[in-house]
Amino acid sequence: MKKITLNGHKLEVYDDIAELSVERFHQYSRYSLVASGIGDSISDVDKHIENINALLGRDIAKAQQELLNLRQNIILVLNESDFRHKSMLFLVRRIDGREWEDFSDAGIDELYGLVNKATLAEFDKAVNEVVGEIDEQLMRYFPEMFDDSNAKNRCDILRKRAILQADEMINGSDHSEEIEKLSSQIWEKYEPKSYENDKAIVDFDRQFENMCLILSKEFQGGVKGYTVMEFYSAYNLLKEREKEMKKKLNKKK
Repeated sequence: MKKITLNGHKLEVYDDIAELSVERFHQYSRYSLVASGIGDSISDVDKHIENINALLGRDIAKAQQELLNLRQNIILVLNESDFRHKSMLFLVRRIDGREWEDFSDAGIDELYGLVNKATLAEFDKAVNEVVGEIDEQLMRYFPEMFDDSNAKNRCDILRKRAILQADEMINGSDHSEEIEKLSSQIWEKYEPKSYENDKAIVDFDRQFENMCLILSKEFQGGVKGYTVMEFYSAYNLLKEREKEMKKKLNKKK
């Protein structure tokens, strides 16, 4: 449990997947999905514009989806939404020694109202520390599910492109063809989600509910009361059982 102070309030926040409930983690992840996919700041508006500009000559359908996400991004900015910082509040256990139990949208808004006068730097520091610790544990224990190889591949391509661009600027070399090929690879892998009518959120909720149903059938229910560690350990165990079953069936053929 991590202790942080925001706007004079002392918060105890889950930073261990062996303690954090999977249902609370799902609520946190829903808000994080909006923060990463749409965004709620002016800097996110710039990212969408850059993405649209890059996609226009490559994939019109993706550019159109990015344009729709930009529109929603602007609405969130105008409404002064703050999904990134609010997402961390789903990880709060206590505030000023009092258990916080209301994690409805209204409850999160109430909790946010208590701490939102903290400086941006203080809020960002708290989010990065807590979320960074949880992400690190998820990747360490469940790399097949949470180690995003696509993101790593994209970063590798971006790095290669940056090196070629730097060589052009410093040495006057011409790498235009290679740079264009790398740029094409980057945008081929990029898949903007649809957030219209909360489609991405609905899909995300359905996936979670489906996982809960499958695990409940195998482990006699109660999976929503699992910790994150227990939930994904059960999922991995189910996958291992499935592999063993397939091996046995293949031997019989």
